[in-house]
Amino acid sequence: MMNKFILILLSIIAFGCTSKAPQSSNGLENEIENALFIENLDSIPLPTIEGDFQFGYRWNDSLGSNLIVFTLDKTFTKEKDIADPLVGAHRVSFHVYHFLGENHNELLSYYTDRTESCNAPNATLIYNYIKESVTFTDLNNNGIAEITFMHQYNCSSKTSPLNTKLTLMENDSIYNISGNSFLKSEYPNSGIKKFEPSFESAPSAFKKHANEVWETFCKSNPKLAAKSKIQKQLITPAILKQLTFVGTEPFWDITMSDSSAVYHSVDGDSVIMNFTKNGITGSYSLSDVIETISTTEIKIQIVAGGISGLMTIRNERCSDGMSDTEYPYSFSLIWNEEEGALEGCGVIIQDQNPLEK
Repeated sequence: MMNKFILILLSIIAFGCTSKAPQSSNGLENEIENALFIENLDSIPLPTIEGDFQFGYRWNDSLGSNLIVFTLDKTFTKEKDIADPLVGAHRVSFHVYHFLGENHNELLSYYTDRTESCNAPNATLIYNYIKESVTFTDLNNNGIAEITFMHQYNCSSKTSPLNTKLTLMENDSIYNISGNSFLKSEYPNSGIKKFEPSFESAPSAFKKHANEVWETFCKSNPKLAAKSKIQKQLITPAILKQLTFVGTEPFWDITMSDSSAVYHSVDGDSVIMNFTKNGITGSYSLSDVIETISTTEIKIQIVAGGISGLMTIRNERCSDGMSDTEYPYSFSLIWNEEEGALEGCGVIIQDQNPLEK
């Protein structure tokens, strides 16, 4: 959709994801203490599994003897250093197998996730399981362990937000949270957390536990989590220049100056979108191009990479789809010459940071 991207260097203070281990949850605390951590599979016969073994656990619950195995399937380019376990991969697949039985010959559940190819100049594919996030619980007291774990990856520099996923497995059910790592920086779209639709049917205790584990290792961005204080008001150039519009899947944000709008991707790429008027490109300011539809809705024409589009901004309640947070502005960008659109919410960032006051 946009064919000219510029790689920007983000100024980062620190990552928000830590290696602090969460407290054991109720139900299977003794099993956690007695669970056998597995460093290799030399003495454990298994059916064929994909990827290289990373680690595993054995435990007993009402299902019998359990084994969970974590693997990584790495495809390397010739130019990279395959000796470094954290960098140099062209693509990585995460595989998690949950086996039952004394001989571990019954596959109860399986989870997989794959990164995209990493071909960006001066960037590398960063990936890892967060081993300390692995927990065993019995939150619904049915004698069956829930296993929770997190993994991260990104094709970028080590100072960029990492795509992050949390998975909770129970029996043959799998629940996920997706988002990215929180960076204590001016980057407004880090620290996103989204409960995926699978959690809609999960017990409330599962969602509470998953949220606690996420916040232990990868805190949500307080700028995105705080309730908005903005009241209904006319959308003016001054307001637009204070707003940051954010969206997900993939994560992005858009900011505006008096002369243009700028799109930022989660990977650090940016695209300048120039304002247009009546289909004519020129040196326009925000006050020149705002088309006022009502007291709570405006439209702005833009062009980027030779492709024109139409922004619609409304002063109305908007949900980010990831939490109960409500934002005061909705945003959409529809491209005129290609299928596709961006939809998100708008917020004044400086009003969204109560934890840093």
